[in-house]
Formats: sequence, C-alpha cells, structure tokens
Amino acid sequence: MLRSERPTWLTSVRPSLVARASGVGWTNLHADGQTELAEIMTTLLPVHPRRAGMIFDNVVTAPEMLADQLPWEKISVPTLVVTAEDSPLPRPAAARAVVDRLPRGNLLVLPRGGHLLLGNIGPLRAALTAFLTDIASR
Repeated sequence: MLRSERPTWLTSVRPSLVARASGVGWTNLHADGQTELAEIMTTLLPVHPRRAGMIFDNVVTAPEMLADQLPWEKISVPTLVVTAEDSPLPRPAAARAVVDRLPRGNLLVLPRGGHLLLGNIGPLRAALTAFLTDIASR
C-alpha cells in the first residue's frame, strides 16, 4: 500500500480513474468539475510525505468511522458535516446519523458532487461563510 508514487501519479494524469470511485462518473462531470478533480489529484504528489497519514486514515480512522466507534457525542464545538446525494462515503443517511449524535452538529447535503464534492466550490464557500459567521456572532 502506497509503496510507489506510480499509482497516484497515474491518477494525476488520468483523473477519470478516480471519478467513479468518488461517486461521480467522469463523463457526468462538467468541464469545471473535470478540471477541479485533475487539480485535486496533482496535490497528492509526492505521496511519500503523506504516506503515514494516508495509511493511518485507511487503517484506523476509516474503519472506526464506518464501524461507528468514534465518540461523536464528545465533540462540543460547532461542526458542519458536508456530503452529497451521490457520495459513496459518507452516504447522506450516514452523515445524518453522525450529525444527530453531535451536540452542535449541522448537515449540508449537496445535490451532487460525489465524495470529493466536485463542482460545488461556490455553494461550499457560501455554506462555510454562513456557518462561520453564525458561530462568530454568538
């Protein structure tokens, strides 16, 4: 796992390989979404400095989250959970279940964008600005 830069490099030159895994097929992305995904994939290189964190995410964080073993109730700060209707991870129902356990949780479900929330820069900025402004005004 992550022993070579080649697989990640390949996704940076062929981002269509990642599109389906993110929940949105490459041909279903508008040109701006395709450009956005290509830019995201290039930020993963080089992999070596991120290797330990990526492995930790895959081996520890993701399984605990999927098995619902994280103590969401102990997170006392305002939290915004964002997903899309077509996201394979987290699916909207799973995101709602997490938000229901967060004492100060809020949920934003975008109509599309997959796991990477592709094509939603404007709506995400607006939602984050509103969320942070609300927190700052309290």
